[in-house]
Amino acid sequence: IFSMLDDSKFEHFKPVIDAYITGHFAAALVHKGLISCVKHLADLCPQTEKQEPIIRCFKSLEYIFKFSIQSRLLFVRATGGSNEDSFRTDVTNLFESFAHLLMVQKEKVLLSQMALLECLQSGCEQLCRVLRPGDVARLLCALLATTPCTTTTDHLTKYRLVAYTQACSYTLCSDNDGRRVVVSSVCEQLRCHLQCKVE
Repeated sequence: IFSMLDDSKFEHFKPVIDAYITGHFAAALVHKGLISCVKHLADLCPQTEKQEPIIRCFKSLEYIFKFSIQSRLLFVRATGGSNEDSFRTDVTNLFESFAHLLMVQKEKVLLSQMALLECLQSGCEQLCRVLRPGDVARLLCALLATTPCTTTTDHLTKYRLVAYTQACSYTLCSDNDGRRVVVSSVCEQLRCHLQCKVE
């Protein structure tokens, strides 16, 4: 359903779903299941030939995270903020699975990797609603730095650099700590790419 929203025939339903999420959605526990499901697909990706469902999942990260974060906010409101460490652990484990996927050098997973890099920033934007931007920036930059600039294909390198560009232009850099983390990581990547070009 989420992937259908990218179709021009259905994109006018996005405001309807956004209104539902903020005004009517009431499942305070669904965030654990959604995060676990995405992690499972990221872990499965290198082992399966069926990449299309995984690509659809990654392209739907914006709405997966919108529902997850709204669920988390409802849970915090209902419990007074308990289990924060558990939520942070779940998110950290998810980003570690993403990082492991980006380190895989197999042609069959390239489109899934590209979809992940293309759509991850919208998920990070949502995470900043419940985690400090600096913490989200550290998760994202650690993820993007996992693949050395001398490996994979030019396509994946391009998507990684676009992801860095997006990181510089949204909520992460509106926070001093987040901006410091992002700028430091971007400079390190630029240094790496310039060095590779010279060599």
